Amino acid sequence: MLLVFSREFKERSLRRLVDGHEAALLDAVRLGDRATVNSLLQKGVPLSTKLPDGTTVLMEATVADDAGMLKALLDRGADVNAKNQAGATALM
Repeated sequence: MLLVFSREFKERSLRRLVDGHEAALLDAVRLGDRATVNSLLQKGVPLSTKLPDGTTVLMEATVADDAGMLKALLDRGADVNAKNQAGATALM
């Protein structure tokens, strides 16, 4: 239980450090809400949005195991080779 609490706390803390629209994009990707993702991207929220630890929207879609979201992000030009601070990519 402590591990789950720690991860949730870390995610909330990291999210506070990201601009509101960028946080909304990351949340929409996590929830698989393609309509919101498309709307935010059309409004100019960058596809290159990252958490402070370097986690990208594509990495979030990978963790969520959402093939449709992955395809949509890749079709829009998401960088498969972008690395987080640990050196991981969406492919790892």
